[in-house]
Amino acid sequence: MVVTTFARRMTLLAPLLASASAKAATHYVAPTGTDAAAGTEAAPFASWARAQKAAAPEDTVYFRGGTYKYTARRPHQQTETRT
Repeated sequence: MVVTTFARRMTLLAPLLASASAKAATHYVAPTGTDAAAGTEAAPFASWARAQKAAAPEDTVYFRGGTYKYTARRPHQQTETRT
């Protein structure tokens, strides 16, 4: 009886667990890419920030070798408007 109940529960959970892992995506980033691209191996993103925006939990992001430029603004670089 215990084994049957366990097997029944696992049968119900298996599709849920499989669908959770099936939703995980893979994204690619390369210095020669563009942030308007799809983030695929053939059309990678250009920046780490774009990959971070596209990625969800359980996703994988691959970074190709090369030199990346940091493009985010730092807080002390923001201009202040005085009136």
